Amino acid sequence: MRIGPCTRALLFFLLGCFVLTTNGSAAESSGALLKAKNEAVAKGFIFETSRDAIAAKATKEGAVKVLSGLDPRLYSSMMASFRKNTLS
Repeated sequence: MRIGPCTRALLFFLLGCFVLTTNGSAAESSGALLKAKNEAVAKGFIFETSRDAIAAKATKEGAVKVLSGLDPRLYSSMMASFRKNTLS
């Protein structure tokens, strides 16, 4: 299959648009994240942005009890999956 010059130009243009919008969105979201963090800290909340910091503080907390509308028979498998994903 042969790709013509117009198709190549279109693909190049779309790829460039994708790269430019991805970089811009990341900068905007980090700015929005920083603003949200500053607002939360000003209200006296703890606002962690890294997964490692959140997991470390959750480990210090100890046990968590959750009320759920899910079938209680699923709890053990959900807890096992959570432990597997957070400890790996």
